[in-house]
Amino acid sequence: MDKIFLLKRLKEEEIQLRDYLLAGNARWACEKIYVIVSTAIKILAEHKGLPEYEEAKKNKFWSVYYLNKAAYRLSHDPIYKIDETIEDMWAIAWKLHSQGFEQNYITIKEARKFSYIASKMLNILENNLQKSG
Repeated sequence: MDKIFLLKRLKEEEIQLRDYLLAGNARWACEKIYVIVSTAIKILAEHKGLPEYEEAKKNKFWSVYYLNKAAYRLSHDPIYKIDETIEDMWAIAWKLHSQGFEQNYITIKEARKFSYIASKMLNILENNLQKSG
């Protein structure tokens, strides 16, 4: 799928995230943060040609294992590194998804505290897509 189209779609998700934060809906705010971060990692993995992208494509499924490995590579691997904070943002997004959306343990205060990672991931994604034209 077209990466620019997906970026625009993620920006729409960010608007929905803001709406959920304003409404005090922690559960869905957590899920929007997760969707933005995980999708951005998938796009960057494809964009950079990560082995995890090829595995996910072959298996027709992005497992948490592949997302963990892709986030690590995008943060630390000398060949694929984009930004050293991607792995940490992924860890936060996964926590928000598993504890905030699935288990409903995250408060709106915590969701607001970590919502910045959605914007940061979108900036990283947009900058990387622009670099390559």
